Amino acid sequence: MGDIASVFGVHDIAFERAQYAALSRFHRWKLGFTTLRSIPEVMDSPPVMTVGAAGAASLISGSTIPGCGKDDARMTRLGGTFEDSGAYKRGARGGVRYRFIFDGSRFDYRIRSYLGQGSVTLYVDGKPVSKALFSEEHPGLNDDTEHFILLDFGTDVLTYGLVSPAILNAGSGYAAGDVITLAGGIFTTPAQLRVTGVKAGAITAAAIHRAGVYSVAPDTMRQANATGSGAGAAFTTAFAGLHTTKRARKIEMILGFGVRFAGINVDPGVSVLPWAENTEATKLLIAGDSVTQGFFNTWEGGNWSRQVAYMLGLEERFVQYGTSGRGFLKNTPFSLDTPGIIDLAPDMLVIADGFNDMFQFAATGAALRGDVTARLNELLTALPNVRIVGISPYYDTTSSKACTAAIAAGYAAASDQSRVRFYDFAATGAYSAFGAFASTDGTHPGQSGQDFLAAVLIPPIANLFLSMA
Repeated sequence: MGDIASVFGVHDIAFERAQYAALSRFHRWKLGFTTLRSIPEVMDSPPVMTVGAAGAASLISGSTIPGCGKDDARMTRLGGTFEDSGAYKRGARGGVRYRFIFDGSRFDYRIRSYLGQGSVTLYVDGKPVSKALFSEEHPGLNDDTEHFILLDFGTDVLTYGLVSPAILNAGSGYAAGDVITLAGGIFTTPAQLRVTGVKAGAITAAAIHRAGVYSVAPDTMRQANATGSGAGAAFTTAFAGLHTTKRARKIEMILGFGVRFAGINVDPGVSVLPWAENTEATKLLIAGDSVTQGFFNTWEGGNWSRQVAYMLGLEERFVQYGTSGRGFLKNTPFSLDTPGIIDLAPDMLVIADGFNDMFQFAATGAALRGDVTARLNELLTALPNVRIVGISPYYDTTSSKACTAAIAAGYAAASDQSRVRFYDFAATGAYSAFGAFASTDGTHPGQSGQDFLAAVLIPPIANLFLSMA
């Protein structure tokens, strides 16, 4: 946890609600941060996933199929900038998210995908359905045609359990403690009542001893047998439904950068409700190049940036803002994306750009330092509460690591050093072009590399944020 005294100028102070509300969202995160969280494991009993044929209809059949389209307010959109693509929506930069609550036992979603990489990661009640490569689990999905993907939690079986008996006939001959097995309805296990009060052998009070399991629940029930000598008791009854697979579930869908999403379908009678964004939560944005955008992820939740957000406890409003080929001055330069970052208004910003600048350093190196400083000052001015951590290139092949030195100098010249930090990851030598965690293209890490980057970058990122007042 950060040094609260240095942040607020007091020691061991108890904040009143009004004082806490006056804090910036960054300071609220810093005040509440205690330890790094673990990445969630795959759910114990994941739903069965089925991919429909290319161009086929919904896998949920029926005369009326309730649906939620890409713009339906019952599905909350968060995690970045969305853009329309015909009948679909997609993320403009890296992974974006849809999430909702539904109370059925299955739903299907409609997507179009064209990249043979991770496509969609689904979380159910906070746990991923799978961490496997989506296109390997379901060959043929990434063919740039529309598919419906069905998530089935299993056939629901509705049973009933007794919740409220009332005395209809008090009977005679009962004693406190007698257990009455009830007759009536259709059951696999009959309900039982325990006599808790009697007057002259007549029942004055009874409690549920066993709720029973019923497929048909009756309105009234009589005694089938009892442990004592009492007889003649009867009761009016109320039962509660017990479902095996139908329940309210929180669903979150992370869409990879190659995915276009058109909506979901559910069975008739199933509710879909919005799972609203907590706008008071701290917003973390991690900006970067193709490594951050999601190249070679096995699963969308496994991108290094998203793992960092989760470990910091900042996944609620996290924005994955990656652009393939981007550097401060290369290809799509950082200056073109700076307005988009400002519009998203992060409270905490990690900038993992600069790797692509290394590849053209001979041509643009002289201007790199000044451009880094200009971009930082633009962000610091437009976002007066933001805290920024910069990450060097993952490795640096320029002479004497001149590219990293220029970027570091740009950070050192930023206008407000109290809100800026820089981490020279290249100096560690932990990641190299054809090292243990790189792919054969010599540039992009595969999933093991993404896991590695998250594991080695999260401690310095956390500590650098905590070091800022």
